[in-house]
Amino acid sequence: MQQELREQREQQEPREQPEQQVQQVRQEQRGPQELQVQQAQRERQG
Repeated sequence: MQQELREQREQQEPREQPEQQVQQVRQEQRGPQELQVQQAQRERQG
C-alpha cells in the first residue's frame, strides 16, 4: 500500500524531489502532531 501511495504522488507531482514525497507519505501515516513538527522543519528549510 505504501508503494501505491508513492506511485500516485509521482504521477500527481513532478519527480524533482523524491525525498520530499517520501516524507509526505510518512506524515500521512503518522499522527497530526508529528505532521505539525515536520511542517515546521520544512518552513525552516525554505
